This record gives sequence, C-alpha cells and structure tokens, in this order.
Amino acid sequence: AKMSIISSKQDIEVGEEILLLCKGGEGEITWRKDGEDIDDEDIVFKLDETSSKLVIKKAKLEDAGRYTCHCDFDNGHNDDTQTQLFVYGPSFGSTKTYHEFLEGTDGMVPCLVSGEPAVDVQWFRDNHLIPSTKYVCRAHIRGRPMIYKELSVSVVVNEEKKVLAGPDTNVSLLCLVDGLPKPNITWTPVQFNPSHHYFNSDRSQLTIKSVAREDFGEYVCTATNKISESSATIKLHVFEQLRVSVGEAASVSCNVTGHPQPELHWLNKQNGRTLVVDDVLMIDEVVPSDGGLYSCMAIPLVISTLKPYTSYTVEPDSPVLSSDEIKIEGNTFSVPLKQMDDGGTPVLQFNVRYRQDKEEAEWKEMQLSPDANSVSLKDLAFGSTYQLEVAAVNANGSSIPSTFNFTIAEQPKSSMTKGSVVGIVMVIFLVVFLAVDATCCYRNHCGLLMSIAVKLFGQKVPGIK
Repeated sequence: AKMSIISSKQDIEVGEEILLLCKGGEGEITWRKDGEDIDDEDIVFKLDETSSKLVIKKAKLEDAGRYTCHCDFDNGHNDDTQTQLFVYGPSFGSTKTYHEFLEGTDGMVPCLVSGEPAVDVQWFRDNHLIPSTKYVCRAHIRGRPMIYKELSVSVVVNEEKKVLAGPDTNVSLLCLVDGLPKPNITWTPVQFNPSHHYFNSDRSQLTIKSVAREDFGEYVCTATNKISESSATIKLHVFEQLRVSVGEAASVSCNVTGHPQPELHWLNKQNGRTLVVDDVLMIDEVVPSDGGLYSCMAIPLVISTLKPYTSYTVEPDSPVLSSDEIKIEGNTFSVPLKQMDDGGTPVLQFNVRYRQDKEEAEWKEMQLSPDANSVSLKDLAFGSTYQLEVAAVNANGSSIPSTFNFTIAEQPKSSMTKGSVVGIVMVIFLVVFLAVDATCCYRNHCGLLMSIAVKLFGQKVPGIK
C-alpha cells in the first residue's frame, strides 16, 4: 500500500486550525513531528485500520515543522510519508494608517512589522491605479513570497499660504475635491462673517477679505458624500507690516499665552541694533537697513527624550498648597488649593488623603471637585501632627502628590476644677436657702432660723409655725 498525507493547506496563519489526514494500508499508524513521537490523544484520532487524523485547533509558531505519518503494516512491512507545514504570523502592530505633512517638509511614514519566520517589508505606490494619497505596506514571510499581509496608509499633504495683513489684502484658500456622488464641502473653524468671508457656489474656495493677524491658523476643508469622508488642511501665516520713517523709534510687541508660559525669542537679520525689553522689540533710531521681516518665536516646554512612533500622555502638574495662608481653628484645618497646569486634559478631581504622623496610623481619603479652591479637614485630634497629600487627576492619570505637614495644638484647659464648680454651686444654694429662710422667719415666723432662735432663747412667739 502507498502512504499519503492529505492537508487542507501547507501555509497556516497563527490561530488557524491544522488538519492532516494520513491514509495507507492496514496496520498501526503513528505520528511524529521533527522526528519526535506525537502521542497526545487530544490531537490524534484513529479513524479506522487504514487512516488517522491529526488536528491542532489553534496553531502556534512552534507548531511549524516536518510531520511524519508512520505505518507498521500487518504483513510485517513498514513505511512512512512526510509533509512540511509553515506557520506564519506577521503583524503591523501599532502602525499608524493616517499621516499629515506640511507641503515642502520631509515626511516619514513608518511601517512597524513583526513576525516569525523573518518578515520582509515592501512599499507599493502606483500613480495610475492607486490615488496619490494611497500607499500600501506589504509584509511577507521570507522565502515564501505568496504569504503576505498588506496595510493601506493614507498620506495627506497640507498646503501652506503666507500673506501680509492689511485692509487691501485678500487671500483665497482652495479645496480641490472630486467624487461621485458630488461631495458636500465644509470649512472649520470658520465663524462665517459676510463682511469678512466669502464662498463660491460649491464652497470649494474660501476667500478671506482684509486679512488680519487673527486670521492666522489652520483651516480644514472636509468633503463628505454617502460613501466616505476626506479632509485637507491649509495653514495660513499672516504677517503684519509696520511703517516707520527713518530716524524714528520703533517698537513691536508679541503677545503669547500658554501653559506653561512659553519663552519668547525675536528673530531678525540685525540682532545688534535691536533691544528686547519685556518681550517688546525696540529700535531707537530706524535706518533703511533695518527694514525686513522680523519674527517672534514662542517656545513651550521641551521634552527631548521622547521615542519616535510612541504614544505619550501628559498628566497634570502637582497642586500647589499655600503654606502662607493656612488656617487652624481648634481642631479644624484649611489650606488654599491651586492647580497650575492640567496637562492638556481637564482635571477630573483632586484626591486627598491624610493621617496622623505616627506609626501604623491609617490614611483617611476624600475627593474634591475640579473647581475646589481649598482643602478643609475637621474633627482632627488635638495635640497631633498630620501628613497631608493632594493629587490632581485627569483622563491620563494622577499627578505627583503635593505633601504638607501641620500640627493641631493641645486643647485649651479651663482654670476652674470640678471641685471649684461644686463649691460655687453649694455657696449659691446656701445663699438662696438663707434668703428664703430669713424671709420666712420675718414674715411667717417659720423656718430653720426661727426654730434655732426658739431653742436658744426659749421663748415662743405667738403664731409660730
């Protein structure tokens, strides 16, 4: 009899099912992988005296190899047959599929691929068959060119326009769109003002009249139809013109805001003749050579150790607790709370915890709303030192907690003892008693004083009670 192995396919992706069927003559059939016996009853099934099935439900990379079906025939002879299986697993991981670049700048589009066996990467772009904004990254198993995965990547080149501000200056931004059905075009962010903005009939052209510094920024046109949506960005740079006569003084201010507060630098071709005071560029006496383009550059926080193609989140700054404005009244403590920077994502809450500054003391926790302006703690123990921690929390995580230590003074003691109080009460009671008894003796001839007087002097008073 002739031995044979029937397989569904020779190349299996990670996670797929492996199915091998061995057929031959009557006899004892066994399976081997890379020369080692396979005796797992869960994956080897004997169908009858002439066939056996090997099943692996979810293939792993280590399941790749050479599989052998061996048969010891009933007539004493033996034979075997072999097949090679390849298990592959290329992955594009966290490769981004959308990129935007400013026209005229260098753009880098990474294709992050991993897999086993070794993976080769190729890029494809066909100007005739594929739109110019579409790229394909293909990863294939080395030595097996027909085993591959493809990932489409979109690249958008943004246009940049520069214009000089002025009442007679107009600028037009074009959004060239083609599609079927005909797309609808919207522009953002544009707060439409008929005296300042103008659109053509299909809104593919935005005209800004009398360009001012406030018009600087990015303009996004979005084309939408029933099938898909696509956007493009145009960056508009607006420069202001300052006219100064020769011999006059000139000063230009540059207003910038940000968190943290950016550093401001002036760039020009005549650094030696300019003076910067409080971010204001000043020239004492203008000469013709001072004419030209002056730029102010704002530099925010710089982080130079970031890794490329890695996502980062920014947590908020630690809250500020002002030690100069704390209030301690009895066993109640209060300190002003200020948030410096939310890290670009709104603060959701403040986490507060405090405990006595002693071993094995348990932390007590509470939460404050994001608009809280102080931390208040009540019913604290007199004569104790406390530890306080306050952290700001946004969607990216928690800040490093701000710490604060404070002490609650001993409880004030009264100068009067319990005995003094009892004595005063008794004296008051005695005075009241004597007053009542004297009144009774004088008016009604009764009471304790009257009884003592009779016993001492032995004389009864008529009407005594």
